[in-house]
Amino acid sequence: MIRKISPIVLLLALLLCTTSIAQAQERLPAPENLRHVSGATLAWDAVSEATGYRLRWERHNVGPRNFTSVSASQTSHNLPNLIELKLYRVQVRALGDGIKNHKKGKWSEPLLFEPERSSPRDLPAPGNLRQVSESSVAWDEVSGATGYRLRWNSDAGKGKRKWATVRGEETTSYTLPDLESYSTRVQVRALGDGEHYEPKGKWSSPTFVYSDK
Repeated sequence: MIRKISPIVLLLALLLCTTSIAQAQERLPAPENLRHVSGATLAWDAVSEATGYRLRWERHNVGPRNFTSVSASQTSHNLPNLIELKLYRVQVRALGDGIKNHKKGKWSEPLLFEPERSSPRDLPAPGNLRQVSESSVAWDEVSGATGYRLRWNSDAGKGKRKWATVRGEETTSYTLPDLESYSTRVQVRALGDGEHYEPKGKWSSPTFVYSDK
């Protein structure tokens, strides 16, 4: 005679089985030697059997808290959008496979660090320098520029060189004053703030402005 098994008994058996599996899973240890490498880059020692790593960071005593995950082969990471010379608190933990090891390992000891001020970056040469009217030129905007510097020579570049400076990243045109010859050779370069970008960018390729002079 076959006896019916009570649904309560089945539920208890399933619960005991699930509990046994969860108890058998081990939490991966906290990654060791979490350290500041340079700029906003952090590194840590690899954890055996990790399937990835989870980082959390925040402005110390300010917030908000941020999270990101990286692959198991990656034991360093550059944290995005940090403010230079501000204090941050960061931790990392290993991620398990959810079968042998618990999905969430132990958090490392917190690390406090300040992102270093990075070296100023070079500004590229403005592109597409062109004549837009009899005595005016225009060029493409350069991201990060605080202004632009122009230089020009009359007589197709053989005359006395003149200079002008315009301010503002979006100021991308200029009218050359008092042109003295039919052909004038013109170049432009972007100017940086000296902190995030070099004060002087690269010169553009020259263009020629032709007038009725």
